[in-house]
Amino acid sequence: MMGSEVKPHSHPYMASIQVPGRGGVLRHVCGGVLVDLQWVMTSAHCLRWKSKLTVVLGAHSLSPEPSQQIFGTTKRLRRFVWGYYAHDIGLIKLDRAATVTRAVRTVQYQQDQNPDPPAACGFFSWGCSPPPPPQPTYPPIGAEVVTAGWGRGGNWKSNGSEVASSGGSVLSEALIEVKEPSFCSVSTADYSQLLCATAYRNCYGCACEGDLGNPLLLEGVVVGVTTQWAWQTCGRVGTHVMYYTYTLVARHAPWITHSMQEDGDDHSAGSVEEDGDDHSAGSMERL
Repeated sequence: MMGSEVKPHSHPYMASIQVPGRGGVLRHVCGGVLVDLQWVMTSAHCLRWKSKLTVVLGAHSLSPEPSQQIFGTTKRLRRFVWGYYAHDIGLIKLDRAATVTRAVRTVQYQQDQNPDPPAACGFFSWGCSPPPPPQPTYPPIGAEVVTAGWGRGGNWKSNGSEVASSGGSVLSEALIEVKEPSFCSVSTADYSQLLCATAYRNCYGCACEGDLGNPLLLEGVVVGVTTQWAWQTCGRVGTHVMYYTYTLVARHAPWITHSMQEDGDDHSAGSVEEDGDDHSAGSMERL
């Protein structure tokens, strides 16, 4: 994440998803958010590891801190169709409920804001009007949204000078801007149901390795999940504007809610894996 260090625990819902590296030492691979005391939402691509996942909550630095809560995981739920990035979203069930503290809290995710239908109008009824159109789930074009994560940092420009990002060692954040979906249509994939946002020309807000699964927040509500980036120029300061795609969370809100309520037992619209299963696609695809 090419951004600035956040005030410690100002994003208490952030989760670091980790896997064993060399010598069994845990390493950060993806971000996520705590949407329920026992569930973390992330990118489906972040669930494609053979080894068991470890989730760390309450972290500012990825080094050990007293505020951290460390969890094993019991289920991985993916709603992903290969080649169709609009469904790149997943859930991880923790092996126990998190404890709410100053450093650990849940976050709201955007729901479809469709109004309840009006009462049916009889054949001879007067004054009946059609139901109002549903409110859009896509954030306003041009809105500034916040993204945060521990992904690998690089350099970005400020007033013409290169500045080293804090990304990778401590939690970083950046403000980026919502764009029309067409701005992200630079691939053969269908981006029509994805949320498109842009980092600025100084690369402030650029996503990097380890930033998959990071949230995109509008007024404190999760509206997107980092799924892929169009140009892999992380750490290289240039003149291009970077366009990033995010899974539009509201489109999947019913699946998210149902999955958590059903406790992972009946997921006809997604795949269910007991953690520790052999995930044959073990290495995360770098998009």
